[in-house]
Amino acid sequence: MPNPGGSLDTALAQLRAGAIDAYAANRQRLTSFAATRPEVRLLDGNFLAVRQAIIVPKGRSARLEVLDRFLDEARASGFLAQAIARAGLAGVDVAPKP
Repeated sequence: MPNPGGSLDTALAQLRAGAIDAYAANRQRLTSFAATRPEVRLLDGNFLAVRQAIIVPKGRSARLEVLDRFLDEARASGFLAQAIARAGLAGVDVAPKP
């Protein structure tokens, strides 16, 4: 069933009416929405993962190596996980090493 604009209030009305059985949206939005509506239950997992990327110009392998080392260190030290926790982000995970 269409939900023009992705309104969570519209989705909740559709759930209550039995027009839909479930609704998927951005985990952060859903977590905030569910915090004020005890009848809403969030399932585990992340249906709509948003992947991020960093682009290095072609032929700049030295830059890529520096960036890869930085990301490996940031993962291993817990820096990325701590930053996510400090920001209070729900449904955001540290990307594994490719």
